[in-house]
Amino acid sequence: MNILYIVEAGGGVGRHLYDLIDGLADKGHKITLAYSNARMDAQFQVDIDKLSDRGVITVEISMARGPSLTDFYVLFRLLFVHYKYGPFEIVHGHSSKGGALARIIAPIMGAKSIYTPHAFYSMNPGLSACKLWIYKKIELLLARLSEAIILTSKQEVDHSLLLHLPPSSIYLIHNGSNSSIAPQDEVEDFQSACNIKQGDFIFGFVGRFEYQKNPEFLIEAFSTLARTCKNQKLIMVGDGFLRHRLEELAKNLGISEYVKFPGFYPSAVAMKSFDVFVLPSRYEGSPYVLHDAALAGLPIISTNVGGADILVRDGVNGYLVEQNTIGAMATAMRHLMEDPVRAKQMSMNSLKLMTSYSVDNMVDKTLDLYKIILDKN
Repeated sequence: MNILYIVEAGGGVGRHLYDLIDGLADKGHKITLAYSNARMDAQFQVDIDKLSDRGVITVEISMARGPSLTDFYVLFRLLFVHYKYGPFEIVHGHSSKGGALARIIAPIMGAKSIYTPHAFYSMNPGLSACKLWIYKKIELLLARLSEAIILTSKQEVDHSLLLHLPPSSIYLIHNGSNSSIAPQDEVEDFQSACNIKQGDFIFGFVGRFEYQKNPEFLIEAFSTLARTCKNQKLIMVGDGFLRHRLEELAKNLGISEYVKFPGFYPSAVAMKSFDVFVLPSRYEGSPYVLHDAALAGLPIISTNVGGADILVRDGVNGYLVEQNTIGAMATAMRHLMEDPVRAKQMSMNSLKLMTSYSVDNMVDKTLDLYKIILDKN
């Protein structure tokens, strides 16, 4: 099978693509990846280099995040990719921009188009009524060009029904993860960078510092603990355009000494030093970082967003709280800090939950769907 993947995003989307492409390459399929470096994180670049080394064709094409006149240039480049490395049987777009480009170009290539949104942009609670209406119409229009839309959580499936997308085109395939080894020297370097001392209780976040992830909410909730407890830290791993604002917020709240911003570190490395993982997002599709936290055997506190309930069972291995409820978030954090027996049990429960969500299972289900789509002819 000859497959073209198109992606503009990085982060969890990039990780998903690496696992999927790596698994399909193992099965002997020919893969081409067209990607943009505009929002690429360091780990995705490393993963792309790994894929290139094993024979996957990788093509860098600059793509704007939103609709742009440069999209015509991107479509032209994709046609060149088709003539050089095609013909493709499947064109699979990831995230909103990748999905739009894939569905526009696939009919011209004579290929079948598949779309994985990794959270519909219309799930963003910050959209105005006008923008929400526009994005809903765009999704509905492009759905007519889709042979299949792969969603990764029940919340995404429910949202697709609100968008009036055809149910016959919707397929639910959960993300999968395998455990990764964190080198001890990297763990020690991380602990040194964060000034972690014996006896510290560490709340951790890993992700992009942007509106979707709502990192301000976590810092505000943590500040209510920092005023009364002095042995805890909040470590914010990652980077993004909100970093300066977050640092200023911690300073204004008087908790700068307890909140650390070490920059980018591999998730597996950071998780080794956390006692609790916290995800404060406004919306998600199916966040990979929860897989990492569960694989690390951490209790998890998350806002009740898309995909969170897959790996966070309220009261079993963590807590689900509603968005922007600072008191509820702070209470959940305090419970785990003050009750080590409960935290230990939740830790073991996180590890148990991960047994059903492997990369192999995700790859096999995706490949089965490709075959179903191609057999429809």
